[in-house]
Amino acid sequence: MSDGLPPAQSWTNRPRVLLGLGLFWAGEAALGLGLGVVMVIEGQGMPRWMLAVALFFAAFLAAVGLRLSVWCLGQLGVAGTVLAIGPAGYFDRRLCPRTIPWEAVSRVDIYYAKGVQVMFDLAGPANARMRRFPRALARLNRAAGLPGYSVSLMGTDADAVAVAKAMHGWHAAARARASAAGADPA
Repeated sequence: MSDGLPPAQSWTNRPRVLLGLGLFWAGEAALGLGLGVVMVIEGQGMPRWMLAVALFFAAFLAAVGLRLSVWCLGQLGVAGTVLAIGPAGYFDRRLCPRTIPWEAVSRVDIYYAKGVQVMFDLAGPANARMRRFPRALARLNRAAGLPGYSVSLMGTDADAVAVAKAMHGWHAAARARASAAGADPA
């Protein structure tokens, strides 16, 4: 550590974890599909509104399971750094193809509930560089009063506490530098 800053860190994929998660989500998709089929076949005596609700939830389970299983299995063959935190900024290949400079990060929040969850938000034009799906989730998070983006450790060997300390440390250092230089920190 230099000047009290956390060390720069990076993490790569863990293929076994990704394979396990991919198979889990594929199982959820199959469960949703199976539930839908059973509801169509066996739900003849149910009121229509109850059948519609059951089919909606079955379709939702199948869609979420399919989306996440495809994502996890697609990450299996990707080599190299997935997540990196250091003086240049925050890099998460799943969110954005380039490093996000600390100046673009407007806030970092750390939540402690059944583990550690790190969330952050971006200032203005930095949002445009994010991939489409994370941007959509960020809009939902902001509507709930949370920061837009969540740091996902899924499929890596990253420690949540180490990531939280690094995110907080580097973001605070960037804000202090901006304040000392007279700039308006994000």
